[in-house]
Amino acid sequence: MKFCEYKEKIMIKQQKSQKIFKYVLENAKDVTDTFDIDLGNIPQDVVDSRRQAEPHIQNVRQLMENKILTPDTNLSNVNLGLIDMAVWAKVYGEPIREALKSGNVVAVDGTPLLQSQRFLTTQVFACAIGTLTYRDPLTLNAQVVKTQANQELFQNKEATKRHIEEIERLSSSRSWPATFMEYKERQTGYNHHAKYVLIDGPLITQNLLTQAEGRELYTQMLGVKKKLEKPSIFLLLKIMIPT
Repeated sequence: MKFCEYKEKIMIKQQKSQKIFKYVLENAKDVTDTFDIDLGNIPQDVVDSRRQAEPHIQNVRQLMENKILTPDTNLSNVNLGLIDMAVWAKVYGEPIREALKSGNVVAVDGTPLLQSQRFLTTQVFACAIGTLTYRDPLTLNAQVVKTQANQELFQNKEATKRHIEEIERLSSSRSWPATFMEYKERQTGYNHHAKYVLIDGPLITQNLLTQAEGRELYTQMLGVKKKLEKPSIFLLLKIMIPT
């Protein structure tokens, strides 16, 4: 892509962002005196939004029904479609049932235990990674991240300045806690004894692709020697269920 084209796309994106922010500012309402009574009328807004979405949900349903996916469909090339679970179960049901009963399918998911907290000399973030199989109960593994300033930090003005700049950089980026949890989810799935691993959301994320450790983990998951010794299938769960 030429530089001028790239610059034009960036400008268009910035203009859209500016319009959205301007709209947000213009439509902000002060609900200080009524929030404890009607929650700023948010419940009614949710109901109205649901009603407005009904036609769109039906349209999505129609689009999916117009593209029925047969069991031999290559899902890696599919963006939209409808799976008849009864038909697919006849083809793949038995192997899946056997895998489930033997505890060879594990679901992995993470949740924050403590949102990222920033202090002058310390940053803290904690999350829990859960695993569940047909045979094993829910297992939670808690992870905590702590960054602590050097003891001599405030004895040197240049070191203090560098530390403050680094803290500001980390604080301005909200992605590192999510990246940490994404890494731990995928690492947990890769190290689990089950043959099949279910991870909610995209398997490969932009956050992890920008980190050397993330790319190394993906290399291990998707094609390294250990993969040959203990084959695992990571399933991308991105299911649309219109009502």
